[in-house]
Amino acid sequence: MSLLTTLNDDIKTAMKAKDKNSLAVLRLLKTGIQNEQINVGRDLNGDEELTVLSREMKQRKDSFNGV
Repeated sequence: MSLLTTLNDDIKTAMKAKDKNSLAVLRLLKTGIQNEQINVGRDLNGDEELTVLSREMKQRKDSFNGV
């Protein structure tokens, strides 16, 4: 199962549970991966997906610490 499939399933679960915070984070991660796929012009492999997730996490930590 690909990471995007897992994210889509988790998004559906969060929507059903009306968990707005989780839903926002999951959508952000999905968008980050999809944007990277568009930039490179192909599907990402597992390592590339993890790189995108790490980058997104670092950006959020930096913006949170900067406040």
